[in-house]
Amino acid sequence: LLLSRSGLGVALAQGARLGAVATASLALLGAFDPSRFLDAVAARGGSFHGAYLLVATLQAAPRFRRHAAMILEAQRARGLRYGGSPLHRLRALVPLALPLVLGMVSEVDDRAMALDARGLGARIPRTPLAPPADRVSDRVVRWAMLLAVAGALAWRWLA
Repeated sequence: LLLSRSGLGVALAQGARLGAVATASLALLGAFDPSRFLDAVAARGGSFHGAYLLVATLQAAPRFRRHAAMILEAQRARGLRYGGSPLHRLRALVPLALPLVLGMVSEVDDRAMALDARGLGARIPRTPLAPPADRVSDRVVRWAMLLAVAGALAWRWLA
């Protein structure tokens, strides 16, 4: 294994970028309140379809993981062995994948019917029950973030 100073620098820079993306993603998921976000979008007259798509996407992975854990536990209770050689593990995926995919399709269908019953397809503007307040500090932080991103992009392009 041959390591060079420039190669280590590139590896460190890539690791820092990956760490920054992971940290920002985890911070967003930890601080994100889907119902407040949807209320804010409705209060500002934004697209509820786009907002719901974003929220549903962010909430899909944890639901998918919980559903897969329940199916794996049920299949193990029925005697499925999920260990051993890679070929045996691959064969054990079929009884796991089919219920998982069918369950997620069923859940999507249930959500679509619930959204349709709540009038998501209606072309009238939505009125939020309790829209979140837009404080001065919120506007200052939004503008500061916008300026920080613009400054970072300018620095990146000019440097």
